[in-house]
Amino acid sequence: MQNKSQSGDDGGNVDHEVIVIGHSMMPKGTATRDVHENLSMVVLVDLRTHKVQRASVALTTEVNREWVESRLTGQDLREEPARFVTVVESNYWGPAQRALVQCYRDLVRRYQEGLRDAGIDTSSA
Repeated sequence: MQNKSQSGDDGGNVDHEVIVIGHSMMPKGTATRDVHENLSMVVLVDLRTHKVQRASVALTTEVNREWVESRLTGQDLREEPARFVTVVESNYWGPAQRALVQCYRDLVRRYQEGLRDAGIDTSSA
C-alpha cells in the first residue's frame, strides 16, 4: 500500500499526518485476551482536521476489527462527547466494550499531549 509521500499525491510532504496509539487491558475470557493481554488502537490522524484517516485495532476476529476500524475512521479526536464512544457504548455488545472505550480515551489523551508538546493550538480550529 502506498502512502501519500510514495504516490506523490502530496508532493512528498506528509507533515500534517501523525500516528497515535492507544492501549488498554483486555478483559479475561475474550478471544483477544487469549492472544494479547492489551488492546492496541493505531490511527493515522490529519493534523489539519484532527480526523482519523485510517485505523487499525488489535482484535482477534475480522468482523470486530472491521467494525471498530470503520467507526474510528473519520472521528474528530477533539469531539466531545466522542461519536466513537457513544456508538461503542450503544452498539458494541461484546465483552471488550469497556476496553475499547478506555483504549480510545488513552489514544485521545496521547493525541492531546502530542499537540501540546508540538505547540499546536487547536482552539481556533
